[in-house]
Amino acid sequence: MAAFAPGLVAFGACLAILPLLHREQTLARVMMTGMSFVLLVHYFAWRVTHTLPPPGLTADALVGYPFMLAEAASMIAVCLSLLFLSRTIDRSPEVNAILRRSRLPANAPLVDVFICTYNEEKAILERTIIGATGLNYPNYRVWVLDDGRRLWLRRLAQELGC
Repeated sequence: MAAFAPGLVAFGACLAILPLLHREQTLARVMMTGMSFVLLVHYFAWRVTHTLPPPGLTADALVGYPFMLAEAASMIAVCLSLLFLSRTIDRSPEVNAILRRSRLPANAPLVDVFICTYNEEKAILERTIIGATGLNYPNYRVWVLDDGRRLWLRRLAQELGC
């Protein structure tokens, strides 16, 4: 039980601190990333010192050591993910400025949207047509391309404005 005490204390501290932190604060992200690193390193130290079999050509060693190496590679990937994901930049102002500059004029060119069909169910085609007719573009037409054998599809297209 003594081996688990530092990890449990760190885990408890994370649970106690987490509701008080705001993800926009750099210090909060650094603290949580640091605590996660500490927990991972503590676990890996325990794993290497207390769970590996003695070295040798035994079945335990032949399975245990490669598995520990795979676990080490996984932990490195987790640590890199924590590092990369803890570094955030709010790019909303730049995106909003670009969107304001790129508004399409009312006389935008006509765009035709083709929906090609072949034996799809009504639920799928209905969602597709609704999505296509809800484009955020000022000048477009939606065409449903079908062989004409399905009367329900012709009615659905007319009903949805295609």
